[in-house]
Amino acid sequence: MRSLPCALVASSCVLLAPVSAAFAAAPPPVGPISLDVSPLVASAPAVFTVRGAAPNGRVLVAGTFATQGAVACPAALAPTCLDLPGPVFVVASARADAAGEATFRFTVPGGAVGATVSLQAVGQAGGVSTSTVTTAEVVAYLDDEDGDLLTNGVEVSQWGTDPYAADTDGDGVDDAHEVWHGYDPLDPASFPVQVDLLACEATPAMADISTPLSAVVQLGPTGTNPVVVTYTWQMLLVGVWAAIPGETAPQLASCLDRNAPGSIYSCYRANALRVMCRVDDGVFEPQRMISAPVVLQNTPPAVTGVSISPTVPVVTDDLVAAATTTDLDQDPVTTTFVWEVNGAAVASEAVLPASATQAGDTVQVCATPADPVEAGATVCSSVVTIQP
Repeated sequence: MRSLPCALVASSCVLLAPVSAAFAAAPPPVGPISLDVSPLVASAPAVFTVRGAAPNGRVLVAGTFATQGAVACPAALAPTCLDLPGPVFVVASARADAAGEATFRFTVPGGAVGATVSLQAVGQAGGVSTSTVTTAEVVAYLDDEDGDLLTNGVEVSQWGTDPYAADTDGDGVDDAHEVWHGYDPLDPASFPVQVDLLACEATPAMADISTPLSAVVQLGPTGTNPVVVTYTWQMLLVGVWAAIPGETAPQLASCLDRNAPGSIYSCYRANALRVMCRVDDGVFEPQRMISAPVVLQNTPPAVTGVSISPTVPVVTDDLVAAATTTDLDQDPVTTTFVWEVNGAAVASEAVLPASATQAGDTVQVCATPADPVEAGATVCSSVVTIQP
């Protein structure tokens, strides 16, 4: 047997001991755990499939390059021992789907020809449950006439498929993919169907900095496999779309709720946001789609208060209007006033001279705010009566 570094099966390998937390409080599997391993061909993709794991629970694949010696009894899995001689490494770890299945993919290094690795899947069942050991050797190429990554011998003796036809039953999916994912390669009605990602939208299409956004995904009806949908919210920064850190949920909080002092991801009027949707069914290549951008619209300014002073005027008093305003976009705000005496508009300055009124008149002032883009709603003061 030839020794092989961890890079055979993962970008990095870690000792099995630290994995106890991965199995904490996991639900029990729905049945016996099994591990299927596709042929390990140098420079070619390989697939590990674990079935029978706890729905949505953690599973891992352990491996070793040793062929003899005592079996491994890691503290993390006590009191269960693996059927592998030490030293043992974690090849891959993931969360199973709702059906208790997890799939791991990687490319076998080109320099690994001749190496042998023994593999075992691990999950929890009121303790730790393991699959039977699978041993595989990395080969330079397969005795595989039809190029479907099932050897001629395996096709004939194990599956009964045609070694000269990559898709024996003619259903559009090659024999290897049907075998690896639990379908019948001899039944044209048994095959995985890729789900179609039809639409990815950021809604509402018209928004301002006070508006939370939501991602809406539309999937086709034909997929046969459970799918995982993930989201990445992006913001246009100096002409480049950049992922907003931590924003991977279907909903994106409003800019008002997310903005932080000094953050380049704080958003204001005219900024553009969009979402990238990714759909993965664990069988076919993940599909991605990017929504149309949502350009944040102006938020009109608002009057928060209007008053007249003095509050109890007499005929000799000039009346002074005052207004407080706010603008969520932090734009400068100008305010115009309109005075009404006995219900009729008489002036548009901030000060109404005493000469414009007489005892017994009713007076009100209305304020209209405006930013550089648009005017806000008009708000009027309470009515005062001119005293003698």
